[in-house]
Amino acid sequence: MFAVLNRGGMRQIRLPKASPAITQSISAPEAQKLLLAGRGWDNMRVSGGLSFVGTQLNYLPDGLSCASLNISGCTELQQLPERLETQFLDISDCSQIHELPESTIIHNVLEMARSGLTGLPKQMRVRLHWDGVLIQERTAFYPESISGQDVLREDNLELRRILLERIGYERLMLEVGGLILDKDTDAGGERKLIKIPLEDDEDILIVAVICPSTAHQYVLRVPPYMRSCRQAVAWIAGFENPNDYTVLLEA
Repeated sequence: MFAVLNRGGMRQIRLPKASPAITQSISAPEAQKLLLAGRGWDNMRVSGGLSFVGTQLNYLPDGLSCASLNISGCTELQQLPERLETQFLDISDCSQIHELPESTIIHNVLEMARSGLTGLPKQMRVRLHWDGVLIQERTAFYPESISGQDVLREDNLELRRILLERIGYERLMLEVGGLILDKDTDAGGERKLIKIPLEDDEDILIVAVICPSTAHQYVLRVPPYMRSCRQAVAWIAGFENPNDYTVLLEA
């Protein structure tokens, strides 16, 4: 409040309060309510970490600053704001996010498992995590360069699991082969139950089936105690006893 002089003499004028986005930070619980309601503002500063795991969040303001930001599973969020700054960012399972703005600042860790992210801004240097496991950029962004032999040679079981997730069971089977435990046929054609032995880990057991409608081959992992294609397919359908599983109609 201050005074000004005009023809009528001195009078006081009350100025509006400055935006909290400029003068102060707000608490994380308050910020979460505002952001979920779409009522954030540019250069919003938050004291603490924000978590929107699995919510319908679809908006974040430019210039947002917070200790950590967890938007895991926010599939409606299509892009991150400009000038986002945080220590830790979790975009796992955010399939709509394909890139980070060049102005993004992440001081420590980027968790990116199963997101749509295809690369990092040129100047960004950050530790990449996949389900909490430290990974290289090759694993994160160039899965086509990973071979089936890379999976088998990896001694770290957590990294082996991630490499396998990145290339998929079909590529693994095509590149390293396996032991055929059983074969039979159904409406789609030949089915195979294949074992891929692993050192110091549970063997991979997969069943390869062909869709009768599209002729596309599907390769699915099943428990290691499966002994036949029929048993494996019944287990996938939710039946422990294959005798309880009967296909009435092939789609």
